[in-house]
Amino acid sequence: VPFNIGLVTPLVWRFCNGGQDLCHITPMYMGALLIHLPGAEIVWAVIEILQGSIVHGASRLIKGLIQATSLAVFLVLGWQVFGRNLASEWLLSDLKGETLPFTKG
Repeated sequence: VPFNIGLVTPLVWRFCNGGQDLCHITPMYMGALLIHLPGAEIVWAVIEILQGSIVHGASRLIKGLIQATSLAVFLVLGWQVFGRNLASEWLLSDLKGETLPFTKG
């Protein structure tokens, strides 16, 4: 899932952004990734460790940390494949206050 999100989000942004600024791209991929964040898994792991079930809690904790790490790694890999030069037009523009994408009024 994260690799697919990392592949599809730059493509959607490149061809269907509707003229939005580059700073609006974060909600596009974060909305899809929020479902897969292992927050509850890590919390339950800590609760189980505190209740004395060390082995089961530690295995849940490791699974949650590996899941969070894989989300980050595969999202970055997807962006490296299709997100190259996404901001090149903005970076090559002259950096005056009225040309920055986040200062449009």
